[in-house]
Amino acid sequence: MTDRNVFFDLRCRWTGLAVGLLAVGLSATEVRGEEPGAEPGEVGRLETRVRVIFKTECHECHSGDKPEAQFSLATRDALVRGGETGRVIIPGKPLESLLFQHVQDGSMPPKEDKRLNAADTLTIKAWIEAGAPFGPGGRLPTIV
Repeated sequence: MTDRNVFFDLRCRWTGLAVGLLAVGLSATEVRGEEPGAEPGEVGRLETRVRVIFKTECHECHSGDKPEAQFSLATRDALVRGGETGRVIIPGKPLESLLFQHVQDGSMPPKEDKRLNAADTLTIKAWIEAGAPFGPGGRLPTIV
């Protein structure tokens, strides 16, 4: 085998390895629910921050057997389905999502001392833009 053939053979092997690793990496981002090109764990950190907001500011009224306005935060399906006013979240579209509209205009949470700050409001917006991921099995964990 000539030097040129050896070089070509090695280049083909490295290219095949690189393509294989890229395919595995893209599959892993799909499983985690992250967009290709997003920072690793970015969606996970966003989801964790939203869970904390829901637990501390919303869960008291929007959980249990009789959630306020028939709007429950117990599962992602319940969250997307909404309550008395209909769909509350349209994954990927925060400006069309009632949840974002209500926290942005200050109508939710209704108590003035419980209203979300600007950073929490932007976190909810970014979370909805990311597709509203909601934990393993689509359930809000009991411990944040």
